[in-house]
Amino acid sequence: MPYSCLIIILSLIMFKTNQPKETMTITLEKAILIIKQHGNLNEIYDFFNQLGTKKDYKLKDVKSWIGY
Repeated sequence: MPYSCLIIILSLIMFKTNQPKETMTITLEKAILIIKQHGNLNEIYDFFNQLGTKKDYKLKDVKSWIGY
């Protein structure tokens, strides 16, 4: 796993929130950044086809889509 991906995942884990992990949401911009840094930007159309175009996404859905 690339080092940059580990940093992103750790920053998301350490992000302080009152939301339970299962319902934690991230913005569209953050989702695209994670996808880009993970090296899957060429598959962004598949992401939108599978998860839809939204303002916010569940973190668990984005992580599942990139394979975590």
